[in-house]
Amino acid sequence: MANLTKNAIMETFSALLETTPFDKVTVLMITRKCGVSPNTFYYHFRDIYDLLSAWLERALDRYEPASGMDWRESVRSLLRDCRANRQIMRHLFCPTARSKLERCVSRQAESFFYRFVRGTAEGGDLPEAKLQALAALCRYTFLGYLFQYLGNDMEENIDEIVAALDYLFTDVVLPSAGKREEAGGFRGG
Repeated sequence: MANLTKNAIMETFSALLETTPFDKVTVLMITRKCGVSPNTFYYHFRDIYDLLSAWLERALDRYEPASGMDWRESVRSLLRDCRANRQIMRHLFCPTARSKLERCVSRQAESFFYRFVRGTAEGGDLPEAKLQALAALCRYTFLGYLFQYLGNDMEENIDEIVAALDYLFTDVVLPSAGKREEAGGFRGG
């Protein structure tokens, strides 16, 4: 029953974001629309920001590539869904919610790109610090493109964004992951 209530609160929050900027959504609005008490809300979430984090994590989990799924299709799906839910994204891209959005997406991307780089480097003798540095470079590149896309009201060509990321990852960054440590190169930790 608790999971049903938590899901109902999250669905209500999502519905409110379609019509209301995040910084205008209140716990009272959510509980009234959802038909639960404020105490019930606080049983599940510390505050509206905790709800936002949980909602974002749930939303982003859908884009974690399944085994054998190409990362490019995950990125395309994410960007398409942002565009399909343009009003929600506009309401989340406000200054109040943006830092939470950035942290949540960054945290999800961190583990994804580390696994991505590590898988590419299989058999290489790269130190952990270099793997982490390459993963961070991929993550920040992706985040830059994503937030530029959101900031430009999701008008950019999705296939062009994915092609640019593919070029940067495949032809520029990831060849470094397959190389052995060379004298005078990055030493890291």
